[in-house]
Amino acid sequence: MADYTTPENVLDELPDDVSAAIQAKIPGWITGASAQVDAGLPGYPAFQAITDTPATPSLIEEITRLLVVDRVIRKLGLIRRSGEEEAVETYRAQADRMLRQLADGERVIPLDQMP
Repeated sequence: MADYTTPENVLDELPDDVSAAIQAKIPGWITGASAQVDAGLPGYPAFQAITDTPATPSLIEEITRLLVVDRVIRKLGLIRRSGEEEAVETYRAQADRMLRQLADGERVIPLDQMP
């Protein structure tokens, strides 16, 4: 199983004060999110790890990163609300939509990024 993003990429999306305890969990969450991406794209071959050459396709890295960022934000209790107190679109919803678009053929991964 390959990891499709890095802890550094995830932390770049988050506030600077994420605790060391949460940071320690991020690598495991990346592995889980990478497996979730694979499960959501059964017609695709396994992708390369983010540290491989060629690296994970950029769209796959983004989806994986958004899934993990959403998990961290929920863990930290930082879910944003709109004026009507409804939750603003979550990173997870964004990632799920992108994954569904890939699975449905509405989005494609450039051939030069495919394994």
